[in-house]
Amino acid sequence: MEKLKTILDLALGDGHIPKPRTENCNTHLRMNHSIKQSEYLLYKKKLLEDVGIESTYRESISKSGHGVCYLLTRRYPVIKKAREILYENGKKVFSKKLLEFFDERSLSFLFQDDGSKEMRCASRCAKNSTPCVNNFVLNVQSFDQESLNNLSNVLKETLIDNKVYKRKGYFVITIAKYISKVNLVEIIKPYVHKSMIYKIEDPLNSVVVKC
Repeated sequence: MEKLKTILDLALGDGHIPKPRTENCNTHLRMNHSIKQSEYLLYKKKLLEDVGIESTYRESISKSGHGVCYLLTRRYPVIKKAREILYENGKKVFSKKLLEFFDERSLSFLFQDDGSKEMRCASRCAKNSTPCVNNFVLNVQSFDQESLNNLSNVLKETLIDNKVYKRKGYFVITIAKYISKVNLVEIIKPYVHKSMIYKIEDPLNSVVVKC
């Protein structure tokens, strides 16, 4: 169960599990990142190794000239099982079955992969205050409307109020209320890798203020 959960946690955001070549074949997990996030990807590699999943880490230069790194696992039956839970008709879904595995660590990886913070400029903040986080955003364009509603409801159950809406043609989940931003940080921080802490550390250093 731990092996399956780890694969689901890492595949939920930037991970990709391709369809097996045939019904009798297993499949693999692939994760791509900017070379700036190589430490984070190596951290994922270690998590996979801890549950017995072998993988290969490589670095290269993209066609646009940017440094990239990726992790490719060997093919395993458990990864095929993870795909059956996470995908429907070739697309990722946040299904009720997935909810059985989703917890604080799952949310932390989803945010580290697809989350960001949007700062409110100093001129709009209270007098003598530092710029603050206006919103936390989950860029979850890969999920359909039903999946986003399921994820939104899970967040609300953990006291993270949020809204789902379209931005420039893509769905995002925004977290704007002060207490919800604080709750998000407190929930996921224990699982956030040191190289990704910049996504949430400012709110804990008095940047999240009531503007």
